[in-house]
Amino acid sequence: MNFKIDTGADVTVIDTANIPKGKYPLCKADRKLYGPGRNLIPVLGKFTAKLKLKQQNTESIQEVYVVEKLEQSLLGRPAIEAMKLIYKVNTVNVISDKYYRQNHPKLFKGLGKLKDTYKIRLSQDAKPFAVCAPRRVPIPLQQKVEKELLYIDCRI
Repeated sequence: MNFKIDTGADVTVIDTANIPKGKYPLCKADRKLYGPGRNLIPVLGKFTAKLKLKQQNTESIQEVYVVEKLEQSLLGRPAIEAMKLIYKVNTVNVISDKYYRQNHPKLFKGLGKLKDTYKIRLSQDAKPFAVCAPRRVPIPLQQKVEKELLYIDCRI
């Protein structure tokens, strides 16, 4: 089965059509799932499955939520991290771009690479603009965020 990797998803989700018949009995879902714009996603249930990645010979046991009429199965962040599909970079200590060019040559070739130096000029009255959907803090990170918020100095 093919999954779309979604680092913003707290859970792994598949469509009812992708469940092998009789192999995974559905349990009642213990949480509500929300999509973009905080729209409630109708969850039919969940089951526990062993997810395997053939190319790297890795596997992980994960809860999988079942949704009706889902266009694309989504692999959530807990499964992504457990199977080491994506690594998180918290800090970068090397300042030289030579290091990156030598150790990560694929980043500087192909789609997305600019041929020349590129300059962006903003008008004087330009204001920052971004469209960002608000996201809840993922459950595995909630304690870290709470600790960080407790240490914020609110004195003015």
